[in-house]
Amino acid sequence: MNICQLMEEIREGRSTLFKRECAVNIFSYSIGSLLSQVLLMANPYGYFSESKLFMFCGGSLFGEMNGNSRMIMDRASFEILNHYYRNQFIYEYIPSKAEVDNIDNAFLAHIDKEFRQKERYSFYEKAHKRIKAISLKKDIVIPSSGIKNAMGSIWKKCLKELDFPFKYSHEAPFPTLEKGASTELNYWFQKVFSPAAQFLKQQ
Repeated sequence: MNICQLMEEIREGRSTLFKRECAVNIFSYSIGSLLSQVLLMANPYGYFSESKLFMFCGGSLFGEMNGNSRMIMDRASFEILNHYYRNQFIYEYIPSKAEVDNIDNAFLAHIDKEFRQKERYSFYEKAHKRIKAISLKKDIVIPSSGIKNAMGSIWKKCLKELDFPFKYSHEAPFPTLEKGASTELNYWFQKVFSPAAQFLKQQ
């Protein structure tokens, strides 16, 4: 809703940073991609009807992410969080709400592969030209398989998997390398961010 508040300020001409008619596209990373997917699918107030989304190391179903990492959360915390959203949230919290809105529904559709699959696949079929993603083959936090399961068969038009020739991780996709290796790192950095910038700036 904070993002919707920002969009409201822009579209009403109250923003001091952005023009009312500016295009609003999104670059997302990691769990931020889930937020972005929910926003585009729910499209609150029609704010994201034309928005494009580029995801890096993100886009997986929530239930197929692995947050067990020293830089994210410990195993016990991750298992509790995962269990809550895949069980209590779906079958207890949501049914208890007086009203379930589009944002609730879009988030629910991105929790589990089988949950609201038809609605999720329909969204990606319609919006696939506005969505691109790059995943990393050795990323165990946000695996490519989870992104594919989120999008359905349309992933072939949206997703590209890379495998850098140096040691990397989800948390540090572009690590500090030994002296003399910066040229290789910069090459792969450009392989991610150049197509992202090109895609997002196209009208």
